[in-house]
Amino acid sequence: MSRAKKEPQVFSQTPQRYTLGEREGDFSIELPEEARDAVITLTEQARRIVKIFTRELDPEVYDDQRFADALSHVARRAPTSEVQILVQDPKPAINSNHLLIELCRQLTSYIRVRRVSDDYQMAPDEFLLADNIGFMYRKSYSSYEGVVNFNSPSKSHRLDEVFNEIWNVSSADPEFRLLHI
Repeated sequence: MSRAKKEPQVFSQTPQRYTLGEREGDFSIELPEEARDAVITLTEQARRIVKIFTRELDPEVYDDQRFADALSHVARRAPTSEVQILVQDPKPAINSNHLLIELCRQLTSYIRVRRVSDDYQMAPDEFLLADNIGFMYRKSYSSYEGVVNFNSPSKSHRLDEVFNEIWNVSSADPEFRLLHI
């Protein structure tokens, strides 16, 4: 007997109902506001680790003061904190005065950013991992359709393995460093 795949519930506009490490199940997202609310909620609740794999730091999702504040808090929280960002094409964010670019430049010791190697430039998906237990995942950077899950160590582990594989062959991007003149 085969099991029918359970469809994700819809991620509502009340993200405070979701608790990292407690709320189980996939919740679907379809709109930029839902993706933004998901990454903010996950990051605000993260205690030690945030990893982002993105095409170009989509401003609809990542160019938000609440998100930047939450990411800064995680990065500075403890010496063991890890904030890592993999970007395929950072130029649009750099050219638009994206909040996250300025934060990365200010916190170069706390937030590490790498440009994705050529081998992975065509990867279409995007995701954010929080404490290796929760994630927001979009199938394609050109669509906001995806899922958020606040308590899935197994799926988070698989995404973390993908992230680490890409991280290990990617390189630091000098454009994220603040130039002192």
